[in-house]
Amino acid sequence: MGMQLSDNGEKHQNLIITLAFFIYSMAYFGRYSFSSSINSIIGEYKIDKAQTGLVMTFFFVAYGIGQVINGFLCKYYPKKYIFPVALWASALINLLLFLGIKTGYIGEYFFVVKYLWMLNGVFQSLIWTSLIFTLGENIEQKNLPKSGFVLGLTVPAGTFTAYSVSSLLEHFNLYEWSFVLAAAIMSAVGLSWILLFKPYKRTDTVTESEENNGGGENAKGRIPFAIIITVVGLSVFAIANNFIKDGLQTWIPTILKETYSFSNAASLILATSVYMLGIVGTVAVKKLHKRISDFVILSFVFFVITAVSLAGINTCLNTSAAAVIVFFCLVMICGYAANNIITSLAPLFLRDHMNPGVTAGVLDGFCYIGSAVTTYALGAVADKYSWSVVIMLLLIVAVVSGVIAIMLKLLQRKKA
Repeated sequence: MGMQLSDNGEKHQNLIITLAFFIYSMAYFGRYSFSSSINSIIGEYKIDKAQTGLVMTFFFVAYGIGQVINGFLCKYYPKKYIFPVALWASALINLLLFLGIKTGYIGEYFFVVKYLWMLNGVFQSLIWTSLIFTLGENIEQKNLPKSGFVLGLTVPAGTFTAYSVSSLLEHFNLYEWSFVLAAAIMSAVGLSWILLFKPYKRTDTVTESEENNGGGENAKGRIPFAIIITVVGLSVFAIANNFIKDGLQTWIPTILKETYSFSNAASLILATSVYMLGIVGTVAVKKLHKRISDFVILSFVFFVITAVSLAGINTCLNTSAAAVIVFFCLVMICGYAANNIITSLAPLFLRDHMNPGVTAGVLDGFCYIGSAVTTYALGAVADKYSWSVVIMLLLIVAVVSGVIAIMLKLLQRKKA
């Protein structure tokens, strides 16, 4: 009988983790439906890169601020309904953008798009912190690594869906229909959550961390200096990593098109393949975390590889498209790996010291500071200078991040 209850509990937790995967990966489809169509929109309406980049900047500003606010409020939200409401609102906004393109009003009133996408950011910011808090409440300690791994897959899976759908529809000159598909899928996933989600009562009332501290009081009292250093470091890395990852994610198709004369469809297909390699980054984090438990050192490793890869891109830009694509792949693998550390693993594994919803909200909020700055800034730099200058700027950010990681660990050692 006990074994049966255990089996049922495992299945129950697996269902929640699976639903969480579809909730967030398809939310990504609904947020990147615009950036995956950015080449087509630039070409059709003759809008410069800075203007189109500003749309995602408005999204990221709203999303980042919302993440921090919702991190503190998410424990009060009804978990049964918060995800469907957010997904359905995002679906409606995607449909409005589709109608704007079909009627042609988007060309005349393009300045409105950034406000529409900012509203999309407000609704989408309800999802991540509530999802982390829900998993923290419902998933037992032994299944936390599985949860972190699955959540790490959501970003590349959702991005792959957005860009692969756009590249396919672009081939048939129907790119605007990606907004309709995003709306339909998000609506279906939201309905699935309402129908299938039921809370799970955790049985691990005393966690490993609490046992090591002789009970939960110490864990919930003063936060250890090592934890403070970790959160400070991850906050800085969040800005830097998303500045690099989302900057390249937005502009890779345009770089390939302008530098190597790739078609819109071809550049999107190649970019889509790069994004799927984010799964490799998630797997790498899972493997390395068994050997390197310190999240600051683990992040440092990926920033070093990112810096070397960006140097490779800068060397090969304008010469070898194949080499540039390979280095792009490495940068995106590291970007998704670091993102998994910052937004999934750290909040879940630090839950005995800090509310996982708050930690996820604050760290993800810092992520979107980087995202908000990069889409507009890199577009403006590319307009004024060149893609080579853009890559050099990203390289500097990666190197500085690595130096900060070393300084934080030296400070922690000195304090110890």
